[in-house]
Amino acid sequence: MVNIWLIRPGEGGRLWEECKENNCIVIGWEDEDGFSKYKSLDDVKKDYNSNDANSIWYYYNDIKIGDVVIAIKGNDIVLGIGKVDSGYIGPKDPKNPGLDYKNARMIKWLITETLENISYTFPSKTVTPNKAERWEEIKMKYIQKDLKYKETFDDLLQRKDINLSDFVKRFLQEINSDDLKEHRKEHNRRSKNVQDKLRKENVAALTEDKMFNILNDTNAAEGYYYFDLRDTFNKNNGIEKFKEKLINHLDTVDVNESDIKHFCDSIDQMGLGYLSELLCLKHPNKFYICNKITNNFLKRINVNIKEGLPRGKKGNVGSRYIAAHPHFQKILDMLKDGGLEDATFLDVDMFVWWMKDNYQAIPEEFSNVKIQILKETFSHTRNVILYGPPGTGKTFIAQQFVKDYLKDQIYLPKTLKEIKIDLIRDLKWYQVIALTIYLKGKDQKVKVPELKNEELIKDYFEIVKGRTKNLGQTLWAQMGSHSTPYSKLVNYENRIQPALFDKTPESEWYLIPEGIEYIENSYEDALVILSGGKKPDYETNIKQYYKFVTFHQSYGYEDFLEGLKPKTDDNGAISYEIEPGVFIDICDKAKNDSANEYLLIIDEINRGNIAKIFGELITLIEDDKRQGAKNEMTVTLPYSKEDFTVPLNLFILGTMNTADRSIALLDIALRRRFTFLEIMPDYSIIDCEIEGLNIGDLLKELNYMVASLIDRDHQIGHSYFCGIVKTIKNEELESAKTELQFVWYRKIIPLLQEYFYNDWEQLKLVLGDFVSENNTSNNNLKLQDRMVNKNYSITEFKDWDRFLNALSQIVSNEAKTETQVDSTESESVEGENES
Repeated sequence: MVNIWLIRPGEGGRLWEECKENNCIVIGWEDEDGFSKYKSLDDVKKDYNSNDANSIWYYYNDIKIGDVVIAIKGNDIVLGIGKVDSGYIGPKDPKNPGLDYKNARMIKWLITETLENISYTFPSKTVTPNKAERWEEIKMKYIQKDLKYKETFDDLLQRKDINLSDFVKRFLQEINSDDLKEHRKEHNRRSKNVQDKLRKENVAALTEDKMFNILNDTNAAEGYYYFDLRDTFNKNNGIEKFKEKLINHLDTVDVNESDIKHFCDSIDQMGLGYLSELLCLKHPNKFYICNKITNNFLKRINVNIKEGLPRGKKGNVGSRYIAAHPHFQKILDMLKDGGLEDATFLDVDMFVWWMKDNYQAIPEEFSNVKIQILKETFSHTRNVILYGPPGTGKTFIAQQFVKDYLKDQIYLPKTLKEIKIDLIRDLKWYQVIALTIYLKGKDQKVKVPELKNEELIKDYFEIVKGRTKNLGQTLWAQMGSHSTPYSKLVNYENRIQPALFDKTPESEWYLIPEGIEYIENSYEDALVILSGGKKPDYETNIKQYYKFVTFHQSYGYEDFLEGLKPKTDDNGAISYEIEPGVFIDICDKAKNDSANEYLLIIDEINRGNIAKIFGELITLIEDDKRQGAKNEMTVTLPYSKEDFTVPLNLFILGTMNTADRSIALLDIALRRRFTFLEIMPDYSIIDCEIEGLNIGDLLKELNYMVASLIDRDHQIGHSYFCGIVKTIKNEELESAKTELQFVWYRKIIPLLQEYFYNDWEQLKLVLGDFVSENNTSNNNLKLQDRMVNKNYSITEFKDWDRFLNALSQIVSNEAKTETQVDSTESESVEGENES
């Protein structure tokens, strides 16, 4: 998460102009060694008073690259705003800008216009964290001064960090895929090969060919194409000296700077990439593999290992290796904590390679900031709607928010009892009884008093259903109603499907063959878990805590709350049962599990008839009307006649497309009970070029035209182009061209045709050369001078250069008066429009 800091550049802001010119921020408290001698805040407090010590420690230790700095002066003046671009730079560091104050950090200043008369007083400290309300006022005042600052503030909080734990979890979910199993098997084979053969007792038997084969059987060898590996033997005084020296180092090197540096200095022409892989293969629990892939990985996750080096020093091969070691150790710990208990640094290397191919799968730089805003909003209310134009990622944000918001309770260790309760929570009585009998032994015969004492039955009765009385009667009634119609001993008239039970003359109940088959076919995974065989995976877990539903015009009260649903028995007779809808279902789960939080995602919430769907319950979702709140309200459900409240631990997140319906037209009852967050197109996500055409600029110009001619609610979202950008970044140029043409002609243009329905002249203003006027009167003498309707068509350029040129004209906003289209290179889709 990006942090925001208030910093004073000298007394009265006297060093601001120099800081601005040198792209830095500096503070005083001079000492020739700077702040690097301090290991903790307590150390600083030995030399300075509490306020000064806090400022020093904030500046030296807590501020991170990517954080935001607000340079301030006096009580209420903002001098500028920028992003932190470096770690701490001490007085002796060659990179120090050399200002009057010598403790520095480099800053990318994005705003240098002064802002005065902030409504509150800034703290008098030199460095202090900024509060959210201050940031909001500063932001709004700058935007009021100039709209150009809106994009600047959007960029300021978009730190391109990634949530590494999410990727580790996804990696562990795929660990048993064929590719990763093969990768892991190959790693372990190579490791065993090095451990078995590169040993002191084997030195004499290791011929040059054998050494070549061992060293060539590595990933590093693939990058060794530019010279013969055998030449390395000669560079190290021949094969005999080389193998003795290499094996001796592999046996004695420890995880410290001097050992790593000495190893690399001692073996000519191999380097850290090769040698660290050999170390990892020999000691997979101690050494990670360091190469270009791992270095790029560290950059991707925003890790600057230079921050772990002594101040002002570039470091050597040993110090850089040791500085990065904790980051890979952290990944190893995460793999073990996630269930891969035998993980080694070889698995860390496999994860790094996996990340190389999967990093783009979750565009964190887009969703992280939105998720943080959502979290903050949900700390104040329980009902939120994301709204905006189509394709801005509203549903994507909702899906990512579910995973992020629920992840802590998902991965908390659960007892077997908690897991069992989660499994049976959604089951019906007859299913729990059948499972209980099956788990005792599928051919077992049990009496009702025995069943009453079974743990699964008791947990379902007391915890899930919240009841304490008449358990025996419930068991008799459930087994009787689901008994076989051919039973001669069960006297129960209203029998319903499925038929699972029968009983003996001694009143012992058992599963009939169809009942056994029903359980085995329907609950195969549940049987394994309930018997203690395994824990459910991540996706199974997370689905217990949220529901996803899409509203549409025919969606009603009976689907959402409760209704009568027809049931047909084997004889064709129809009966009606009261069936709870998705809302009551998740409310019941939340009520029975107050320790956890639950989410209901309502996609396209504005497409449903809110009054019809929510009915009298719209009031109950208000924060202060929920169960346990100060103004708690209860209603009686119309079908079941049960009292109903909405629990406090249920959160509702809706999405709505403003192109379908403006927020201003929403049911006033809905608007009053939800907080609305706007999600607009984010052009930074698609800031990518294909043959000189910037995709982000193309969409920005399109949206400028759409917003000017219709309104901002009908803009086009960035997600239409995300796949193209990924293809470009993967350097698959021809595929990107094909994909861009498909998206343009089959998604963007049809959407714009819908927006500008029957208004071809407006559409031509937006699309330029992609809309052509057909002069049909030239071919029909009767129509000359009598044309009422002009004929237009969409031009589909088959030639890439002409297609690219037409797109480029949209970006550059060039208007052309006439377009000639060669029939061999294009096709037209005709349309008409009143002039």
